[in-house]
Amino acid sequence: MNNIDTSSWKEFKLCELFDKIQVEKINGKAGDFPAEPINDYIIPLLTAGANNQGFSRYAKREQCPTILKNVISVSANGTGIAFYQSNEFAVLQDSYALKLKYEDLTESTGLYLTTLINKLLVEGKYDWTN
Repeated sequence: MNNIDTSSWKEFKLCELFDKIQVEKINGKAGDFPAEPINDYIIPLLTAGANNQGFSRYAKREQCPTILKNVISVSANGTGIAFYQSNEFAVLQDSYALKLKYEDLTESTGLYLTTLINKLLVEGKYDWTN
């Protein structure tokens, strides 16, 4: 692995690097959508789950007013967790999507920044109880 000069690195606030993406609400509740992709239900729906990258249901493309990809998702409740999302998805409930303010995410940058966010979340500073 290459040596990386970290001497100029500094602390930052998430809001200095990321914008929260505003998404249009999907009509329906989790129980209205299948738990597996079937027929036209192929767009993964993001919730606050910690398994399967937060995806628990699937919707038809036309049911999703906002379809995202290449962003970081963060659980809005429960034990917070972040995932780099390289493929298309829509937000159903209880999650946020973040994009870099000044450039598009690459896979390696997305995975790296997700690791940093998860380190912050795992330390217990920000979760359902705080």
